[in-house]
Amino acid sequence: MDLNLSWWRVLSFVGIILTTVLVNIVVKIWWVPLRTQKFLRNQGIRGSPYKLLYGSTKELLEIKKHAQSTSSEIAPHDILHVVAPHIDVWAKRYGKIFAYWMGTQARIVVNDPDIMKQVLSNKFGHYEKPEPNIELKSLIGYGLVQANGKKWARQRRLLNPAFHLESLKSMVPVMAVSTTKMLEKWKNAISEGVKEIEVLKEFQCVTSDVIARTAFGSSFEEGKHIFDMLGELAILVGKSFVKINFPGSRYFH
Repeated sequence: MDLNLSWWRVLSFVGIILTTVLVNIVVKIWWVPLRTQKFLRNQGIRGSPYKLLYGSTKELLEIKKHAQSTSSEIAPHDILHVVAPHIDVWAKRYGKIFAYWMGTQARIVVNDPDIMKQVLSNKFGHYEKPEPNIELKSLIGYGLVQANGKKWARQRRLLNPAFHLESLKSMVPVMAVSTTKMLEKWKNAISEGVKEIEVLKEFQCVTSDVIARTAFGSSFEEGKHIFDMLGELAILVGKSFVKINFPGSRYFH
């Protein structure tokens, strides 16, 4: 066999593979996002324009940074501008329904109550949830929030009894105990001369206590370590949402 011919075949094979990979990358990071953006705009859905690889991530981070620097100037009740400033800014700019990009993935935000009701009450599988990334799976698993189709229907059916009115009524005394405990703590602190109370932290504690008592028959103090770890995990998951992940990078986390 001619050695030069063998090398030529090898190089041709490698060239075909590299070309295929390059074409797939270009399609994924350029052609598909632009095509999706055009499709959404034809449907009347505007939004933050797609930027190669980064999507809307840079703009999102800039909006959050600006919101943090001006948080003292914001009205106390303007929670959305503090928690999700990008949603607040883009909703005012593009309307109740708009799209933005997390990397190469488009995300549609719906602020219309009627459409939200339609999506949340849909039982025909028309609105499938995207496959969660590894970080989000670590936080919430693959339960009702992320499940689709038959898995969602089965989990919804299993959870329905817990949310019947009578079941919720039975939880009221337990919630009252947690709330009374918090108020007594405040009363004692004030009597000892405390001038300020970190209400956010207190509400987080009472919420966790209610969840622990109603769902697990325990208390917040007994499961505090678990709640603390979940809080740290939630922060890490939030940070992961603004990272740019390349194909295959999830396997190196």
